[in-house]
Amino acid sequence: MSSEPLPPLTGTTCWTAKGGATTGALIVLFHGYDSNGEQFSGLSAEFRESLPGAYFFAPDGPLESAPGSDRRRWFQITGQSTDDIYAALGEICDRVNQTVDAVQRDIGLGDGETAFVGFSQGATVALHAALRRAHPIAGVLSFAGQTVMADRLSADARSFPPVHLVHGRDDTVVPPARFAATMEGLMKLGVPVTTRMCQGAGHTINGEGLRHGLEFLAAALPVPEQRRRSAR
Repeated sequence: MSSEPLPPLTGTTCWTAKGGATTGALIVLFHGYDSNGEQFSGLSAEFRESLPGAYFFAPDGPLESAPGSDRRRWFQITGQSTDDIYAALGEICDRVNQTVDAVQRDIGLGDGETAFVGFSQGATVALHAALRRAHPIAGVLSFAGQTVMADRLSADARSFPPVHLVHGRDDTVVPPARFAATMEGLMKLGVPVTTRMCQGAGHTINGEGLRHGLEFLAAALPVPEQRRRSAR
């Protein structure tokens, strides 16, 4: 990770707590290609019942999809070699992690109360950024994601948080073969990996995938005190 301060990422924040409830978790949402944090932050509404008290931060990717567009990308793909993509990933991961550190300080939470959730290109960023952090976060939920250059990632990985990979059997953008390669690569690194292959789903987040993803997050993140009391 770069030791120099990098420009912080900006984006959309929202909080599921009601009635003065204490913030219990930080969930960082990484949007897909040609989207933005505001659009992807709508996913937080699906988490309200399962994760009360969660604070959501949905940063915008650093690259405009087109001049003046509000749609963003995390890194460029067209015309780039795999080496170029991996180098760009390293730079954005440093920027992501410095931004997450600042958000954690602002709301008083640490890595043990933090989870990353990403879709497609955003899931790739979530996976790489989490593994490059100095300490493991609570978990990474990847929808239709993949890792890049597993051999180089193994050398750069510093922590090994639990990962849940959700993928569509009919995904033609990130084919199931890439899902299998990502799973195998993470397991070789010693990352605890669970998976869900959704039948009939393409490059999307469907109801089945969302349900299993929520179950993973609810188990990985600490249970807020208000939920402990209500469960007694």
